[in-house]
Amino acid sequence: MKKSFLVALMWVMCAAPVMAGVSAGRLLLDKRDVQFWITAGYVSGLEGDVKETTRTYYDVAGRSEDQEDRESYSFDDFGLDGGYPAIGLMYENAAKYFTFHFGAMYFQPDVSSIAIRNYYIGVDSVRFDGEEYEYMHIPEGQAFSIDMSTVILEIRGMFTPLTLSAGDSFHFTPYLVFGIFGLASEYDIDAGPAEGIKEYLDPPEDFVINGQAEGSLIGGMPEVGLGAEVRFGSDKGNSLVLRAEYAGFQYEGDTGVFTTQDHREKDLELDHANVKLSCQFEMPFASGKCFTIGVEYVDIETEALITSKEATDEEVLERHERFDKDVDFAVQLVTGHIGWTF
Repeated sequence: MKKSFLVALMWVMCAAPVMAGVSAGRLLLDKRDVQFWITAGYVSGLEGDVKETTRTYYDVAGRSEDQEDRESYSFDDFGLDGGYPAIGLMYENAAKYFTFHFGAMYFQPDVSSIAIRNYYIGVDSVRFDGEEYEYMHIPEGQAFSIDMSTVILEIRGMFTPLTLSAGDSFHFTPYLVFGIFGLASEYDIDAGPAEGIKEYLDPPEDFVINGQAEGSLIGGMPEVGLGAEVRFGSDKGNSLVLRAEYAGFQYEGDTGVFTTQDHREKDLELDHANVKLSCQFEMPFASGKCFTIGVEYVDIETEALITSKEATDEEVLERHERFDKDVDFAVQLVTGHIGWTF
């Protein structure tokens, strides 16, 4: 979807009327340069997968048969699949060449489920017998619940070089997008009373069997891309505004950017894409202010390939190199918004 959208966006920009009038920057109609919206909708899709692939340590140690110990986890295993109400706000301040945009969406994907197999989870904290641990084991068949509070943030700048106009009622504005996408989540896992300690992994780690765990997930991603706005209507009357944006980020390097644990650094290939489509209806008043109402669709996908660094056999054995992983994350949001432009 992402590549097709980018091709379509480039085609629309190139197909804009070549005989249209050209003006520098963005048109600021009636000096309505500030917009504020309240948003409400739902997370229509939520997907996350972590698949272990190959552990170099097993091959070097002559234990290739242990490659079958690989694990795979997905949000589906924990009953997280989408359909959660979401609320938020957006703010935008437009100038002739540069527009600042801020958006935040909040949702709570609280679920109750039963472990369909043995789960071995890394958490921030789970306690047993007065001690604090970082790993949790939920046995197959155990009932558990997860309470999460999640915020999706975006901070964007939009550079607008020009606007193409056909008369007073059609304006086409292409722009460059750059900014940061962020996600922050706190969670609590309740799997009943803690029942003991189980050793797992190689070398072994202590996992608390069941119990109550808590933790947080925080991530940020730079984004760069293209966008376009089409406005139908004059500055004195009602207007329909359509927007499409594609922003993404690709990275090839190592995981040292994301972790402080040197012995767990691996090579990383990252591909992130964010598509936004919106439709807004604007109704101006004699005071110069403008009431706005609209809808927006957001589709975010991130893929990561985490592989072992090139190393000697001795280094692999010393580090007890962990499994390589394929990681996929996706979220889709559908929201409506109302607000003011002034």
